Amino acid sequence: MSLGSALLARFVVPALVAAMMVGVVRPPEARAAQGDMDTQLLRPSFAPWGYFSTPGARPGRQWTVRAGMTMQYERAPLVVVDQVDQIARVVSDRVGFNLGGYFVPLEGLGIGLSIPLYAQAGDYVLYPVPGFAAGDLKLDVAYRVLELGNLALALRSDFYFPTSTENAFAGERKPRVAPAVTLEFGLPRIMGVAEFGAMVRERVHTGYDLELGVEVGFVLGMRAWLKEDKLQFLTEFSSKASTLKFLTGASENPLDVRLGFRFFPIPELMVDLAVGAGLNGGYGTSAPRVLLGVSYRRLPPPEPPEPDDDIPEEEMFADIPPDDEPEPEPEPEPEPEPEPVLAELVEESDRIEIREPIQFKKGSDELLANSTPILDQVVSILRERADIAFLLIEGHASFEGSVGYNWDLSTRRAASVFRYLVEQGVNARRLSYRGMGEAVPRAGGAAENSLAENRRVEFRVLHWVDTRTEAIPDWNKNKPPVPWLMDEPEAGGGTPVVPELEVEQPDEDSEEDQRR
Repeated sequence: MSLGSALLARFVVPALVAAMMVGVVRPPEARAAQGDMDTQLLRPSFAPWGYFSTPGARPGRQWTVRAGMTMQYERAPLVVVDQVDQIARVVSDRVGFNLGGYFVPLEGLGIGLSIPLYAQAGDYVLYPVPGFAAGDLKLDVAYRVLELGNLALALRSDFYFPTSTENAFAGERKPRVAPAVTLEFGLPRIMGVAEFGAMVRERVHTGYDLELGVEVGFVLGMRAWLKEDKLQFLTEFSSKASTLKFLTGASENPLDVRLGFRFFPIPELMVDLAVGAGLNGGYGTSAPRVLLGVSYRRLPPPEPPEPDDDIPEEEMFADIPPDDEPEPEPEPEPEPEPEPVLAELVEESDRIEIREPIQFKKGSDELLANSTPILDQVVSILRERADIAFLLIEGHASFEGSVGYNWDLSTRRAASVFRYLVEQGVNARRLSYRGMGEAVPRAGGAAENSLAENRRVEFRVLHWVDTRTEAIPDWNKNKPPVPWLMDEPEAGGGTPVVPELEVEQPDEDSEEDQRR
């Protein structure tokens, strides 16, 4: 177990669970001043892969950082109502500036810190609000406890510390804790989140029909890539229910919905634009709510290729003296085992399926020796099935690096396979290659087994010789020269001689007019 994992198991996770348990069972006791209540329903999250209000269940890879500011306009988030008629707006208009950041010190552990600053106005003389106020400092700690493919589960908690301006409806006078369980699920391009949590606070009584205490609630959200790595659509629905008036009063049980877009002009810059509205008259709801966020996101660099520490066998055993003992009588050689099937032509899907992935040196297009038997069987298939007229070699990469880096690496790896097949005698007219980068993943998620499954080479038959109307070409006779294997001309000898290529026309009277 690594040092980071040991620290998580021994200190961080137990402390987080203990804080959540204490927060759930501790009863509220003291009463705060009437204006010391936090009415900001949406506290934006600064998690690098999060949603508007929740970081989700995947904090990110180690050393990921995000920092920025989110500006939020709220219309009448707190009003005084007599029965059903609005008397006055305690807070009529408010613009909040949330400053914050998020850091992933260890794989699966995320820590966020944010604080809101407000510019606000009200028109209720009994509750005059200051024009400028500060909110409570929020510490967000999340730990991913489970990840299975596209399913992830995290335990997290928000801790609020009283740094707010007094009697400004911007915060509370005692620390609060908000434990939660977050579940994330879906596909790589469309993900959903469900978060269930609680808010443990001291009891706040306004003097009217609004009392705040321990709350339970949930957040349901979804995000979808409209353009890979450039544009996302996000939506959230949140609800809170007070244990003092559980689902019996709209004031203590706010419902809110928001939707918007997330832009990535460059990989490091994230821009959020969203609108929302309250679905009832609960505290903190707004109609409309407008959100604009700009933040910087630093992703960890791709892992560098491992150094080649292979030592030649002759150097490894150079200092070992030879054995003077007589060699034993050689044992009879066993019967050779049948060659394993490493590549197979599947005509129904127009593919050559390989049983093991093609291996390359890490971060390079250099083929490893253990992959040549697979490619040799591909060569054998092409020799036996001359009706394969055109084979496409397609390289794929995982999403660990940048899009440009992954496309270039997958293209170079596909080209290495192309060169190997040509050097083994395959007619270059029958082959082509291309790189797809990370555009067509086979598996989702950030687990190593999913990433390894996406790093692959595929062989697709794009054209067959129709033996009913065409003659099968003699691929050896029509083989063009291989440019990188041609000899240099002798001095004064001019250019290399390129053999003429003969193309056989199909024999209409041939009896071999069937493809198979």
